[in-house]
Amino acid sequence: MKKFTFLALAVPAFAHWPWIETNGKLHFGVFPHDRMTGARIEGFQKAKLWTLDEKGGYGPVQAKVESDALDLGAAAGYPMSHTYGVYEGHGPATLVLYGAKAFRGGVAKHSPETLPVDIVGTGPGRFRLLRNGKPLAGALISAYTSEQGRHDGEHKHDKSESGELPPGAMKATTGKAGEFSFHLQGPGEWQLHVAVKEPVAGTYEGKRYQSVTLIFTLRFDTR
Repeated sequence: MKKFTFLALAVPAFAHWPWIETNGKLHFGVFPHDRMTGARIEGFQKAKLWTLDEKGGYGPVQAKVESDALDLGAAAGYPMSHTYGVYEGHGPATLVLYGAKAFRGGVAKHSPETLPVDIVGTGPGRFRLLRNGKPLAGALISAYTSEQGRHDGEHKHDKSESGELPPGAMKATTGKAGEFSFHLQGPGEWQLHVAVKEPVAGTYEGKRYQSVTLIFTLRFDTR
């Protein structure tokens, strides 16, 4: 595989992505209502999965398969990294890398290892986007609540950028240091979503691809 370039470009609309609830349930589909089942869920057993304990330590976890989720158990946080594979459904083949995190309370300032794409917390409502541990500038971040996802309608979401996102989602673009912020009002549950594409060709498991697509979600509550 060739070396990645750290450049955020426009991304074709991917309608489905993984997200982790703060109760440790990993889903794949359209947040929060459309959840994939069967083999779509079982495929994420191959993902790298961790839990975060109350003392800030990470450890690997063996997930339990449920009808529409992987159950990661009870913990303070849940990072995931998954190479989905080569996808050819939207034009030229692209290698899709998924990532997801969920935290109860504040977002952790570190991860269990260097993830391909990652969001870490830097303060209340403040975050940094990383690509292989380095700041990623120029990426569009969307933020919305679980209530927005439910009330905006199952098929009325914005498909122009990162998939089916609520049209009322807040937007922010990462700066030179990968930093961005949102004004999160009051207690609630939030989901951050980012999708970037890199013009890097290569081969994965015998299949050629012309680009790399990275999709990452972060779920957390504000108390």
